[in-house]
Parts: sequence; C-alpha cells; structure tokens
Amino acid sequence: MSKSSPRKHGLSDEPGPSFHEKKPKNAKDYNIGKGAKKRMNKIKKYGTGSKKRR
Repeated sequence: MSKSSPRKHGLSDEPGPSFHEKKPKNAKDYNIGKGAKKRMNKIKKYGTGSKKRR
C-alpha cells in the first residue's frame, strides 16, 4: 500500500513522503543554464568539434 500525501486534504503544510533531505554527495550548489547544457550535451554526443576541414 502506498502512503497518501499529508497535503491531500489540506491537513498539513509538510511535504509528502517523496521529499527528503539529499545526501551531501548528491547536493549541488550550482545551476547550469539551458544554453550551456545544450552545448555540453552536443560536445558529449559529437565530440569537441575542433577538427578542421580541408
């Protein structure tokens, strides 16, 4: 059986069971913009792209 959310009927302002403290190794203190993410994924997928064509 699944637990029902404590906020389902407006009984509490506490977050539901899926919200919990993150482990220190998983916590992040940065935000990457969508343009930077797009460039990073493109480099990861296709390589550096620094090859010269002749």
